[in-house]
Amino acid sequence: MLRQMASSAMGRRLSGARSCRYGSAAPSVFDKIVQLTVVDKEGHRHVLRGLEGQTVADVLQGHTDILGEDVLALSPSVPDQLEAHIKIPTELFDTFPAPSEEVARQLTQVAAPASIDIHSRLASNITLSCKTGDILVSLGDLAPWKTL
Repeated sequence: MLRQMASSAMGRRLSGARSCRYGSAAPSVFDKIVQLTVVDKEGHRHVLRGLEGQTVADVLQGHTDILGEDVLALSPSVPDQLEAHIKIPTELFDTFPAPSEEVARQLTQVAAPASIDIHSRLASNITLSCKTGDILVSLGDLAPWKTL
């Protein structure tokens, strides 16, 4: 009986030792993952994951299989770069301020004119960051002749 109690206590101490993290305390890739929730044009939510430093356009490009290719267009200013029209909630206005004059001009070249409002942004200008945390965006309409 005494032996069982001793081995049980020893097992608890060893199991605690196994849960210790060995090695470097440097951040892992998991620490750099940012969750992006995208509301498509039908109102369905898609939870996507990207890495810190990626743009929303990069994440959307990697998920055209579920979002559709019509969410992306070619950028009017940067060759071979894909672009998307997204809308951000009011709570993110401080984090992602209104677009500059040049970016607003590019937005009018990509997005359907009637769909542009104060919430509209270019997806390539929104960079994922762990500081901003998880982000919610909705997809805006593109000009029909601009889709891929």
